[in-house]
Amino acid sequence: MNRTNDLYKTRDFYLACFLKTKGLQLVEVIREGKVAVFSFKLTGNLNQIITNFYNGTEMVSAISFINSIRDLKALIYNI
Repeated sequence: MNRTNDLYKTRDFYLACFLKTKGLQLVEVIREGKVAVFSFKLTGNLNQIITNFYNGTEMVSAISFINSIRDLKALIYNI
């Protein structure tokens, strides 16, 4: 987890997809070599959302998650 200037940055693609599905605002995607860094606007419940993701205790719509995967892949490959 990396927090700078009111942004949360992650290289974890599936976490980024999950955060997007949960409605967090994606601010930017930057490629660093073969890796993409996803930046999201910080929210008050971000730590709990991330904890729930890694614990497998948070549910999202499967179709929404798939759409987030498609959207972020498109962003990565169009940078």
